Amino acid sequence: MAGSTLNFLPLKHYYRSLFIALLVPLIVAFLLCLHLYNIKLERTVEKRQADFTNVSAQVTHGMDSVSNLLTTMFNLYEQATYPKINQDLLEGINQYDGYYYRHFIDQSTEIVGKGEFALSAKALMQWQQAITLGPSFNTTLALMQSLSAVAYVDDNGFAYVSRHNKSQSFMLTEILNGKFKPKFAQNKLTSSPIVKVNDNSYFAIGRQRSTGSADYIILIYDVQAISGWLKKVSPNSGEYVFMNQSHQIIASSKQIIEQATALKNYWYRLGRSSESKNSIN
Repeated sequence: MAGSTLNFLPLKHYYRSLFIALLVPLIVAFLLCLHLYNIKLERTVEKRQADFTNVSAQVTHGMDSVSNLLTTMFNLYEQATYPKINQDLLEGINQYDGYYYRHFIDQSTEIVGKGEFALSAKALMQWQQAITLGPSFNTTLALMQSLSAVAYVDDNGFAYVSRHNKSQSFMLTEILNGKFKPKFAQNKLTSSPIVKVNDNSYFAIGRQRSTGSADYIILIYDVQAISGWLKKVSPNSGEYVFMNQSHQIIASSKQIIEQATALKNYWYRLGRSSESKNSIN
């Protein structure tokens, strides 16, 4: 018939069947890929959670050990009793401009104080109580490789210190001036900001002897050493960081930390650094 359009119904149904035959396997394949992706994602999340739990457990165990250690040290300090003042403590005191210094060769520990040493029964009693901490300070320093120093500090201008490197006095100055003093919370371990000493970075973890007291004990950590420990106990995937009570990053399993950085600023800078590397590559 002239001018009419011929519809080949068998061919039309063939194309429709072919389209459905191709579409159904694609949908099935897509759903299967989505299901497999979800399974893989769930396993990845579970592994990350397990890794985090493992690292967190080690850090928590370490902090609990430090807390118990400080309790023991404070007990030693408070229970020390001396019926007689030991006048030998006065031997070898060096007086300098603005501070005094005493090195105990037998313990390899040091006392440093502000101003001019004033002899009094109270001062000598504090000295005698402080030096009872020497053996526990030295043992702690020997067993914890990431530690650089342990110190008993009184805000009134007194510090008793055991440290690895005694060649420089600047760390003693920073301890005495309160640079390593944490922002204390009631009966809790807290951390100081990062302090630079001779191009090295350190931070301290410590606790007051009692709420509101002027004295405290701190453990001073080398940032590079503690970051190395964190890297050792952390899995290769992801980055693990130490964050203090002020929500500042003070150590990382991946990055070199030079100063305490607010959490949001740290991730922002890390993201910008990653973008720069990608653009260069």
